[in-house]
Formats: sequence, C-alpha cells, structure tokens
Amino acid sequence: LRDWQALHVKKNFDGLIDRMAAARYSETYNNYYVGPHWAFERKDIDLSQQSDSKKAEGTIDLSGAFKHTSSKLNYNSDTKLYEYSTYGKDHIDPLDNDNVLAFKNVILMSVDFQELDEHGYLAYHNNGDGDGYYIVNGNAIPITWSKEQDLAVTQFINKSTGERINLQVGKTYIAFIPRDSWSKIVVE
Repeated sequence: LRDWQALHVKKNFDGLIDRMAAARYSETYNNYYVGPHWAFERKDIDLSQQSDSKKAEGTIDLSGAFKHTSSKLNYNSDTKLYEYSTYGKDHIDPLDNDNVLAFKNVILMSVDFQELDEHGYLAYHNNGDGDGYYIVNGNAIPITWSKEQDLAVTQFINKSTGERINLQVGKTYIAFIPRDSWSKIVVE
C-alpha cells in the first residue's frame, strides 16, 4: 500500500519513463491508433469575435442535468480557468491539494442515454452526433460533435464555420449532458 501511496502523492513527472517501463506500458502505437484526437493552440484562443459567441465569464451551471452533484464550473478571470465545484464545495485537485481542480477548456456534449435500472444508473451514448458548446477564456461557442464508432475519434466542429475546433493547451473538462436536460444547462 505504501508504494501505491508514494506513487500517487508524487506531484511531478520525475521518473515517469522508469515507471512506465516498470509497468510494461508500450511506447508505440498499435493498430488501433486512429490518429490524433485533438489539435492544440499555444496562443490564447479568442472566441469573442465570432458572431455566435456568448460570454462565459461567470458560472457554467450543470446542476440542471446533474441534480445529485450540483456540479458547476466557475470562471476565474485572473487565471482564465474554470474551477470545478460539486456538492456545493470546491473540488480540490487530487494532485495538488492546495488548489481547486481547474480547466482551461470546457466541452459540453448533448448525448442520448438510457436508464439501466430502477436505481437511476445511466449509460451515455457518445456514438452518433449532437450539439454542444466549446468554452475557453471567458467565451462560449456552439459546436456540433460526431463519432462514428467506439474506436473513432470524436469530431468537434465549430457550428458557424464548419471547421474543426482547436483546443487551448491545458486541462480539458468534457461533460456528457443528457439530451432531455440540455435546455437546463446555464452558461453565464
């Protein structure tokens, strides 16, 4: 147990290559690799000039879809990050106990789902297509998403330009929002 704890308490990448080798992780792609999933931008992405952009400098309230956790993302204008809270409290980053878990990019996807039993367990279907939002640096734009099969890359398309979106370098939060709750999501 102590080895496991020591590995998970470590907050940097020192010895990462050695740990990967010890775990026998492959460093090469196999025949299931379908190509890169994301395209990244190092410079700040500014969505404010897009005609269908809306401000997202307040709270992204997901509690309409996730009533049991009351999940929210609050924009911090100083860091330009979205800080995650759940159950009414800030969610502390498990790799950095001094800071709230925060994300540079937020992607919200409207998806189909099915209830699996009387306890409310859900299965989300991320194959197919749907609407969504891409949110970064205090602005949000409508997107569409599509995924043809389980091993395919999910395509995130800017709804107004028809181009694939680029993400800002940084942590990315992706939420599957049940289609019947999509209208209850608040982006301010």
